[in-house]
Amino acid sequence: MKNALVLLGLVLIAGAYTYYDGRKALPQQNQPQAADSLSHSAPAPVFSFTAIDGKKYSLEQFRGKVVLVNFWASWCAPCVAEFPQMIELAGALPDKIVIVFMSQDDGDKAVTDFLKKHGKGFEQGNILVARDEGQKIAKDLFQTYKLPETYILGPDLHIADKVVGLVEWNTDQMRSKIEALYGH
Repeated sequence: MKNALVLLGLVLIAGAYTYYDGRKALPQQNQPQAADSLSHSAPAPVFSFTAIDGKKYSLEQFRGKVVLVNFWASWCAPCVAEFPQMIELAGALPDKIVIVFMSQDDGDKAVTDFLKKHGKGFEQGNILVARDEGQKIAKDLFQTYKLPETYILGPDLHIADKVVGLVEWNTDQMRSKIEALYGH
């Protein structure tokens, strides 16, 4: 009987935590864009960011190329698994894509330590790594709550696709998908 009560208590605590955590993740009504408005073919939210090298960028600078905006974190196992594949994809299509890795980590040290360990090749000219301070871009603009999550933007900076979770990036299928965005 005592074990059953302890188990029931744990279930109730877990349920309350799940409810509370889920309520925190719901978009607020005063956010700049509703999640429904981020549909395919909609213009991507406009944002600027500072890369870890200290240079400032605006999404508008990449008009004319396919842009992958990847929301990730160093503590996210699927993010760690897909990071090298995305770097390989950038290397395979250097004139066609730009990848913007937006880290959801709390500090710069976590990002730089991650890049030392897993970021071989991230220094390519078409790869930018930035920290999304306070998750303002991920949550406020893109309504991103799960990692990894990647938005594929066409050369017109409209949303072509949204990919949630771990996928294989450096494949013929993904390269073809990117090429198709150019109308070839």
